[in-house]
Amino acid sequence: KNGGVHVIQAFLSADRSEEIQVQGRTARQGKKGSYQLILLETDLQEHFGIPIGMKDTIPHKEIYQWLCDSRDEYQERHWQKIMENLENAIEKDV
Repeated sequence: KNGGVHVIQAFLSADRSEEIQVQGRTARQGKKGSYQLILLETDLQEHFGIPIGMKDTIPHKEIYQWLCDSRDEYQERHWQKIMENLENAIEKDV
């Protein structure tokens, strides 16, 4: 339709910048292309702690933003845990 490549991403990137890079792969030789994100709820649960069925409570137009927010919250928890582990290791080393 747009003349470019249609890219289907079948995973939610842990980093938004990676997702933007995948989306950028659609444009070729000045043609826009298109992008689609298709996800399994089991993957969202396994990688981001999102309960199965949770997406059904979110209005359709808000799902992508909800996924981005969920990813950001997961990353924040992940980095907090890393920092706590680092602080504990430093305390034990002193």
